[in-house]
Amino acid sequence: MIVSIGEAYIKDNGIAGAAVESSLEITRLGASAMFAGAVSSDTYGTRILEYLVDNCIFFDPLFCNDEKPTWVEGSARADRENSCIFSLDSEKLENTINMNTDARLVLPNSIAFTSPAVRDSVRAVIDGRPDMAVCLDLTAREQDEEVCRQWAGISEIVIADENTAETLRPYCKNVLVAAKPGFSSTAGICIAADEALATAGEKAEDRAEAVARAVQALLKNGLNDCSILTCLP
Repeated sequence: MIVSIGEAYIKDNGIAGAAVESSLEITRLGASAMFAGAVSSDTYGTRILEYLVDNCIFFDPLFCNDEKPTWVEGSARADRENSCIFSLDSEKLENTINMNTDARLVLPNSIAFTSPAVRDSVRAVIDGRPDMAVCLDLTAREQDEEVCRQWAGISEIVIADENTAETLRPYCKNVLVAAKPGFSSTAGICIAADEALATAGEKAEDRAEAVARAVQALLKNGLNDCSILTCLP
């Protein structure tokens, strides 16, 4: 299972958020995804839960019924900074991941590495699970360079635009994918890595090699809008 960490909110009267959108793409490709993000107890939160259920996206009840409101983009009543998308603490996330023993790969999205408080919570859980791989998609994001370097150092897979990828090259732990504009195959890369991890050995080097081979094979078989810059070991 792939755990997509981040936010869900309302935009143009629909459900939006990088984490829930990534989860949907993964499930549509036939794999299992879990959305890990806070969901409010308000009426918008109910809509988000219904959306997750209708689209066969797993979620943990621990994150439901958050007392803070759902963020509604463009609404005068909504305060993004005080909405439930920031209610992602390390204890709930750790419990969620530990209870789902088939969770092998995490995909931090947007708020999971831009908000300092949320970022620290996610990092604490990742640091405590060395057996879990991390896929980081930095495409189409304006990020602090230092933050990007830090995340690149703990992520088995980093996907970034060509310029950012070149900058991060010395810091990447395993696989660095340079993506061209319009790249939209993060879900496919996550699924390939997750499947490889399911059959890999327990040693870190075995897992790293399995992920690298899986991503290489996927890119070779038709994703022409990206290329591998770095592949270790």
